[in-house]
Amino acid sequence: MGEPGRTAAVLCAAGAAVECILFASGEPFFCASRFAPPRVGSPAMNAAGTLSAWFSALSARFSALSVREKAVLAAGLLCIVAFIAAKWVVMLARAEYARNRAAAPLDEKTAGGVGE
Repeated sequence: MGEPGRTAAVLCAAGAAVECILFASGEPFFCASRFAPPRVGSPAMNAAGTLSAWFSALSARFSALSVREKAVLAAGLLCIVAFIAAKWVVMLARAEYARNRAAAPLDEKTAGGVGE
């Protein structure tokens, strides 16, 4: 038998029902069963739940990082954002330069290059 004064609970899934059995000193003294219908929601609610679960997992992973690892991650993300911003600025400036160059009329002096 079990140890005196020790209690335990056992939960079992039986099809669409959940059964709970409570034990005291190794002997069952309570049993209950309840119908547990599957959770069905709209696709938007399921997507929101999936997104929430994904965000919670990501948040837990981030919380588990040390201070140094968080600093390295933040520096890496800052470098990526700076690279994207610089590329965006340079690409816009280059496109404007190409438009201006194409719109400028060429005469004989500038057509051949400098010093010819």
